[in-house]
Amino acid sequence: MVDISATAPATAAANPTVAAIARVSREISDSTFRIASGNRIVRTGDEASTITIAATLQSQISTLRQGQVNSGAAGSLLEIAANALTRIGTLLETLEGLTRQADDSTLTDNARVFLDTGFQDTRAAIDAIVSATRFGGRTLLDGANSPFEFAVGENGGSVEVIIDAVDSATLLAGATPDITSQSNAQAALPLVQDARERFGIVQAEVNASLSELRANADGLAAAIGDIDTARGSLLNTDVPREQTRLAALTLQQEVGLSVVAQTQAFNSDLLNLLQFS
Repeated sequence: MVDISATAPATAAANPTVAAIARVSREISDSTFRIASGNRIVRTGDEASTITIAATLQSQISTLRQGQVNSGAAGSLLEIAANALTRIGTLLETLEGLTRQADDSTLTDNARVFLDTGFQDTRAAIDAIVSATRFGGRTLLDGANSPFEFAVGENGGSVEVIIDAVDSATLLAGATPDITSQSNAQAALPLVQDARERFGIVQAEVNASLSELRANADGLAAAIGDIDTARGSLLNTDVPREQTRLAALTLQQEVGLSVVAQTQAFNSDLLNLLQFS
């Protein structure tokens, strides 16, 4: 007669295997979800701290993206101002050229009157550009709305842009020169040269601010990329790695099922043997 207690080891061996198969089956289901959805976290309750960190990172990204929007607006303002200043710079060169021509001793005063008409028209053209150069309804080059401040920093920082007035009266220090005579032209020349020097300072400051803003925009883009990568590493599935893990889990499941099948076959054979003992 066969001792029935001999079946105990086989039954005890089968139960842990069944439990392991159930665990592996759950992991296969989770792994399949991760690959299909791209989300590393299957159940929010499993990794609450990770989700909290990811939410904080997303908040930082949102702040930086608003900074990008503001930076874009500031860049547009400065580009409009810079383009207008380029045109004004050309007109100031024209003013100096006309003044030097009027200083030519071979010219008649009638010729100088003609040159002065061009001189005054050029001054008016400068003032027309100053009046027309606007952003969001605000004038940019008359000094009335300067400084311009934009919140573009990562930690609530801002960029302040100062654009001094470049209308002809300001550049010429309030003088109203004409070049209708040689003596007037000689008096006007240092005024125009000083105006060009003042203008050059303003233009250099605007160009420097524009360069600074572009560098800041590049920094914001890089920061957003870095934070988004960090957030992605917390939440997104590493698909190749997860596929490798899924293959390993599937193999474990197959081995476990094989063990269970063999155990069940052994138990069946043993029962048959007992029945005929």
